[in-house]
Amino acid sequence: MRLFNKRPLSLVLFILLSGFSIFALGSVTFKTVALCAVIAMCPLPFFIKRFSGRIVKIACFTLLISFILSHAYFNYVFYPSEYFDRTVKIVGSVQNVEVKSDSYRIVDLKSVSINGESESFLIKVNLYGDYSDVEPGAVVEMEAELGEFESAASFDFKQFYTSRGFSASADTPYVKIVDIGSVPLSYRLSQLRGRINERGIRLLGYEAGSMLGALLLGERELLSDQVRLDFQRIGITHILSLSGMHVAILMGGLDRLLYLLRVKRTPRLLLGCLAAVLFMALTGFPLTVCRAGIMLVISSLLFIITGSKDGVTSLFIAATLIVVITPCAALDIGLWLSVIATLGILVASETIGEQYSEKKGAKKLAIWLKTSLLFSLFAISASALISVLSFSGISAISVFSTLLFSVLVELFVYLGIAVLLLGEIIPLATPLCALSDAIYGIAARLSDLPFIYGSAEFIAVKISFIALCVAFALFAVLNIKRPKPFIGALAALFCFSTVLSIGLTEIAKEDDLFVSYSDGSEKILIRSGGKTLLYDASSHRKSDGYMNNAILTDTNVTELDVYMLASYSSYSIDSIRVVLSNQRVRQVLLPIAQSSEENAIALEIFEMLERYRTELAFYRDTEMFSLGEYQILTPFREDENESFATTFIRGGEMYSYLSSGILEYAPHAEELLYVSRAVIFGDYGTSYTKARVVDEFSDRLEIAVVYDDKLYFSTEYCEDTPPKIYRNRKTVVIYD
Repeated sequence: MRLFNKRPLSLVLFILLSGFSIFALGSVTFKTVALCAVIAMCPLPFFIKRFSGRIVKIACFTLLISFILSHAYFNYVFYPSEYFDRTVKIVGSVQNVEVKSDSYRIVDLKSVSINGESESFLIKVNLYGDYSDVEPGAVVEMEAELGEFESAASFDFKQFYTSRGFSASADTPYVKIVDIGSVPLSYRLSQLRGRINERGIRLLGYEAGSMLGALLLGERELLSDQVRLDFQRIGITHILSLSGMHVAILMGGLDRLLYLLRVKRTPRLLLGCLAAVLFMALTGFPLTVCRAGIMLVISSLLFIITGSKDGVTSLFIAATLIVVITPCAALDIGLWLSVIATLGILVASETIGEQYSEKKGAKKLAIWLKTSLLFSLFAISASALISVLSFSGISAISVFSTLLFSVLVELFVYLGIAVLLLGEIIPLATPLCALSDAIYGIAARLSDLPFIYGSAEFIAVKISFIALCVAFALFAVLNIKRPKPFIGALAALFCFSTVLSIGLTEIAKEDDLFVSYSDGSEKILIRSGGKTLLYDASSHRKSDGYMNNAILTDTNVTELDVYMLASYSSYSIDSIRVVLSNQRVRQVLLPIAQSSEENAIALEIFEMLERYRTELAFYRDTEMFSLGEYQILTPFREDENESFATTFIRGGEMYSYLSSGILEYAPHAEELLYVSRAVIFGDYGTSYTKARVVDEFSDRLEIAVVYDDKLYFSTEYCEDTPPKIYRNRKTVVIYD
């Protein structure tokens, strides 16, 4: 088929949207090269006959326009760069307040003026102090220094917040309330969703009620991270995120109900449009719902006026309207996954219409299964490029789980609406709770299957899925007279790409590895005998969890056997939560608490792990346990000065981690210098009171990794081959 055949408007909008988004996401180098290339190409259609086609002219000039618009918006309109790195006076209206503690809350502030000049920016403000009277709608005044969002090791906060309209962040301990103001509509809608959510939980219980809130309203906060991880591992994360599927379920159900009530087609379409707009408002206008809702309205109006629908044109008009109204939406990965996946479904729909419409005599179930699998295949093929470049893992059963759970979710949503409306009259709560348990249970069982989830970080896997995306694009734009062989090739390439990811992930598990990491805190990753352990020597920053997740992603780990902490800190809970929400972790290993503060942290970790299928175990100092070919001697802790030492033994060779200060506060730890093949001198712990030089050690010492700035390693008196010394290097491979 030819996707853009007789659809010039769709082609123009597609190029415009693609250029605007890609240019906004690119680096300075990429932007420079892209702009120069397009400028150089623009004159070619007028001078070289080979490039004089209409398509080439449209592409060149549309790309140039989109690049210019993208540069102008994100460099001169959206980011208030002239206010960065200096204190400014901000007056603005509070849009939302997220209470973190009695003395800390996060405020979404829409500025009215900055330094007395009229400026309208959305700013994420970290507000410190007891400001319980700062509520949505209030007009406040503050002095703060605006800053750009900083990205953690495995998460691009700048793109995330920019895609949601935030131009800057700010920290301030002082806010003055100028006026009570009026509560924003967005907050009122949020309160309405909250009340509906509370009603669902009251009628159904916590588990089923929280799922209904997530699937019907997008309120996912009450769902556990374990449920989200299960859905991710079986490839149905999109079911938990409000999207076109949910709009289709609701509007399709409404249309069938009106049909049974003998409402004519035109009134049904108009009522469907009205319902779509109301649903967009109720859910807070999320981009994916807006895409589906606007597309439905356009398609319905086209059908009423012309008697036919053009889904492709409606899709690109809807996406363009969203980006015109909120240009920062161009950076939202979820929106583009929704647009491209929908495009894949539309291509599949037209293919079925062209090739399989005559097969009406076949069994309806067989036709439904065939078309549903084809829709899933085309949606995944179309969005493969975005998926592998944006996410770290691939589910082996995404096509089949999408088919299964879309049916269960559709039934769950219909029953859930009935319970919300008639729950006190008709006893529907029991079957709905049973269905909820079935969805949770099936997802958990599938998630725990072996070979179910693979890493997407392998170059070969990325290339394979990019090839799948290119193959789909060729199928969409070329006039292919015999589509069945091409569809078979697409399916084969998809299966090969998935199997390749799973296979390479399993092969990587068998590679022995011992790597030291440091980026303000120390971690050690050990992989041996198909088992993986992450030793967290220090979690004393909020970003440590993201660093841990980045380490596991970079080493293609999709299942962590042991996550071991050497000590407690106030950020240990956050660190564990981030790892558990992104990786399947079988066991968390903690030292036995030795103070009331550590007891409190351990208890909170225990309560958190009750929501996961993760074992919690405690160890005593200097206990021994095994992981693959390693014997691990748990840390000896010198509590008064927060120092400790841990030893790893493999094949008679010893590898040791020594925290900062331990050679000064626990002198017997120096014995490890005479028996270890490698020693990692960490930066965590009580610092040395004065500079210390290590010049006595055994000849067997081959590697010394030093992160402590007051510790120096001397090889001046070394008679044999001196050890390799790595100082302040973020990553050191000790054994591979």
